[in-house]
Amino acid sequence: MRVLTLSNYFECHGGGIEAVAGKLARGLARRGLSVHWMATDPDLPSSEARLTLETVAGWNGIERRTGLPLPVPTRAAAASIRARVEQADVLLLHETIYVANRIAAAHAQQRGIPALVVQHIGAMPFRSSLLRAVYAAADRLAVRPALARADAVVCISESTRRHYAAVPFRSPAALVFNGVDTAVFREPTEAEREAARAAWALDDRPTVAFLGRFVEKKGLQHVEVMARSAPDILWLFAGSGPLDPRAWSLPNVRVLGKLDRPDVVRLLHAADALVLPSVGEGWPLVVQEAMACGLPPVIGDVTAAADPAAAPFVVRAPVDPAAPTTTGRACLAALRTAWASETPEKRSGRAAYARTHYGDWDSVSARYETILNQLVSERPRRP
Repeated sequence: MRVLTLSNYFECHGGGIEAVAGKLARGLARRGLSVHWMATDPDLPSSEARLTLETVAGWNGIERRTGLPLPVPTRAAAASIRARVEQADVLLLHETIYVANRIAAAHAQQRGIPALVVQHIGAMPFRSSLLRAVYAAADRLAVRPALARADAVVCISESTRRHYAAVPFRSPAALVFNGVDTAVFREPTEAEREAARAAWALDDRPTVAFLGRFVEKKGLQHVEVMARSAPDILWLFAGSGPLDPRAWSLPNVRVLGKLDRPDVVRLLHAADALVLPSVGEGWPLVVQEAMACGLPPVIGDVTAAADPAAAPFVVRAPVDPAAPTTTGRACLAALRTAWASETPEKRSGRAAYARTHYGDWDSVSARYETILNQLVSERPRRP
């Protein structure tokens, strides 16, 4: 089976959607499917057997101006997308709001080629009233109609599926949580934890890690309040973006830049908590990976609703994008309360929950393979 998959960027970009796109593309390829992955990104990740990658040339000014990763393909790139659709048996699209994905979906519909949409996010509560209005209009006029036209839809969280519950899907949207590389993201032994802290040259202070793009959506403005209010805590930031924590000039803040996977694992093994007071996300992959390492993740109430069963293992706080001071102090208070009741048993229980509830990427890829096979068998590709 020939699968054409599209995402906004490749995994080198560092966002959650593209990370999941990469995991699924590689997982399906390892299961024997022929996968062609297209994205607007000049930095091609490594390829492998049965997986080819192609850059979609485009303009990325929207992200540079607003932080929203919404690339716009060139006219030549749009023609290339249509050509690749012609060669596919089925499409796997990550989100429907991206221009390249919409071009692929429209052409596939014309040619009778089935499409599976993976919907990662639902609501997006920006601080800017203009951005809120633009996104709400796009959600109403573009995203929801596209989901209704899709042959199948997978939501990666309960909150995302709930947000689109009123969409008249062709078939009920499936709930499939993202997987976790449980072989590497796991609870460290005491020796591994000590080695990880030594590798990052950490002292005895409690350590909180932030992993993600340095943008408003990820809650950097709230974390700044936390860091200023808690000089006794060391704050480690992995990622990049326009809101650079170095500009805060705080002695308890250290920016590590973009990390490869081994260093991400070492960071989660060394830290005492993960903080991600983000908005407009389904169920961030880094939260699952932190839980698999035993770390308590500090997240917003809305994000926590993505997996209600995980409530005993996460640290919840109300997140208001328009009130960074209030939100930051609430998150810090929730973190200190959680640390006061943290035990080795709770840490191990958190890791066990992530391992058993989410599964590894091979089992998740198998679920997607079943859906894709069903779509192709129900609607064979037109000649």
